[in-house]
Amino acid sequence: MRRCKSLGAGQTTPTRVITLLSVFAECVVKKVNAQYAFEGNSKRYNSQHGSQTTQRSRYRTSPCDEQIRAELDAIAYVNRDLIRRHELALEREAEQWVVEHSTEWRQLCREIVLAAVRLAALEERARDTLKPIDGCWVRGLAMGATIGSGLSLLGIGDPLSDMRTAALAEGIITASDLKKAEKNDF
Repeated sequence: MRRCKSLGAGQTTPTRVITLLSVFAECVVKKVNAQYAFEGNSKRYNSQHGSQTTQRSRYRTSPCDEQIRAELDAIAYVNRDLIRRHELALEREAEQWVVEHSTEWRQLCREIVLAAVRLAALEERARDTLKPIDGCWVRGLAMGATIGSGLSLLGIGDPLSDMRTAALAEGIITASDLKKAEKNDF
């Protein structure tokens, strides 16, 4: 990732700059709020104790207020730009990661799809094996409550349909790989 100039000592990443600017912006906002709270309290004090203030003087802004607003606007602008740059940098890093790890990822996807197909085939074999005692609960059957229940660990219907279709379409597996996995010929 490209580094940018630091606000303090050493180098810092865009994320660090955004964090620092956000903290600075919060401090400025707190200062502004405290200033307005003080001014508001002094105006209330003056109005309660006979001091006359006009409606117009309450809404008049000082050069300090305008400067603070300008600084807040500048901080917001810089913050938005840094966030945009950070998001673009993250996107470029992700694209680079995909290029560098494409083969490894495709192999992982292939193994996951084939393992799921093998599991579906094994579950089908388990159901076929239990057909003679279908509907009877027999004591002593190993894992009778889970595997022997007849319910699939993968879900109802054909939960692998989308996965198989996508894997075939993207060239991760072939139809012959699927047939071998279904027969457990690996």
